[in-house]
Amino acid sequence: MKIKIVTYIIIIALFLIIAHQTAHAALTVTLSANPSSGNAPLTSQLTAWVTPSGGLYKYEFDCTKDGTIDHTFTTPLATYSYNCTYSNPGSYTAKVDVTNLTTNETGSDTVSITVNPSAVCSDSDGGVNTSQKGTCTDSSGSHTDSCSSSFILNEWSCSGNTCQMQAMGCPAGQTCQNGACVTASCSDSDGGVNTSQKGTCTDSSGSHTDSCSSSFILNEWSCSGNTCQMQAMGCPAGQTCQNGACVAPSCNDPDGNDITQQTTCTDASGSHTDRCTPGPMGAVQVDEYVCSGGNCVIQSQMCPAGQFCQNGACVAAGPVCGNGVCEPGETPANCPADCGGPGPCNNNGTCEPALGENSNNCAADCFCGDGVCDSTETPASCPADCGGGGPGPGTSTFTFTLPNPINATSIQGMIDSLINLAFVIGIALAPVLIIVGGLYFILSGGDPSKIETAKKIIFYTLIGLFVVILARAIIGIIRTILGG
Repeated sequence: MKIKIVTYIIIIALFLIIAHQTAHAALTVTLSANPSSGNAPLTSQLTAWVTPSGGLYKYEFDCTKDGTIDHTFTTPLATYSYNCTYSNPGSYTAKVDVTNLTTNETGSDTVSITVNPSAVCSDSDGGVNTSQKGTCTDSSGSHTDSCSSSFILNEWSCSGNTCQMQAMGCPAGQTCQNGACVTASCSDSDGGVNTSQKGTCTDSSGSHTDSCSSSFILNEWSCSGNTCQMQAMGCPAGQTCQNGACVAPSCNDPDGNDITQQTTCTDASGSHTDRCTPGPMGAVQVDEYVCSGGNCVIQSQMCPAGQFCQNGACVAAGPVCGNGVCEPGETPANCPADCGGPGPCNNNGTCEPALGENSNNCAADCFCGDGVCDSTETPASCPADCGGGGPGPGTSTFTFTLPNPINATSIQGMIDSLINLAFVIGIALAPVLIIVGGLYFILSGGDPSKIETAKKIIFYTLIGLFVVILARAIIGIIRTILGG
């Protein structure tokens, strides 16, 4: 009896186990795509079949299997469909998950979908249209109508799903411009041949703007029929070519020929600034730009006496430190090179030899005529201060013998000796004086008065030398005539 009870219990347990397993058996799900391939954009219908049937089903569609549920629907139907749209080319995997809400059974399936590039062709000008510029687009990209010459049009249009190009001649009376055949025309913004205005001529070949090939030659563009034509034209008298037009020249000189100011003269050729340049005989002159007939021209001038050229203008000449001359305005303090250095000079206007002042080291206080005979002055060199009666203070005397250079015993001999002496002295002094004149030129610093002094030194030295030589020659000629 006990054995039968145990057997029944075992049978009942097996039945319960089988029933439980049967209740949680997995669903069989089949997923299909229609179409499973095509050109973008592609819309594919996904259909899921479920077995065994019976119960309430929950369908969850993931179009790209990226974990995001794109659509959920609950129905007692064992088959259900959903449309997935793919805009971009590529390979995709779609997935469906199905749950039997009555029995808690689940199942899933996937399907592959291939999306190809679009093969659609479009033409914005509606096909072969030579009068309108268009763009043809296919799977390879975009192709725009263009001109290969002024009469040949490269026309793009659709041939099936592909863009195709045809080289087409424009109809009679038309030219190709900007990807289309248009009626030939010409326009000129300045109204034709107009030398006084800069214009632009436009025809089928493009745009052409008036320009200057020189300051007097204008390249003038104008229409000749339907074509732009260029003429090289000379500007009228009194005009110059500027910025593509002939215009009357203009000139502006701010200083109006004032050599005491440096300014800039402006005309059609540009800007010209007054400047200092080397002049005749080594002098420095001012190049003054002034207006003449609408143009800037140079007038080279020497500065007036007492002035010299500096930075393009004539300025008052002042003392030049370093020229060896202690000039008015120079002192040992501000120009020791010319005035002997600071030394004991106190610059109080009084010569004080007791302090060591003299005309060498204190030219501002000590000079011939100041009433004080300083250590550098003698009765011979400055009788006004030293009285001419003997040596001045602080000087020493010495005796020397000067032989008689004439040594003549007759009037004729004396005349000959004097002429010979003058000749020797003239020959000896001429080079020295010429060198002194040259030094004046070099150290003039552009000072016209010093330049004039240098000229006079050289000029009179040469005249004196010529007189000395001529005098000797004349005496010789007279002696020859008189017979010795």
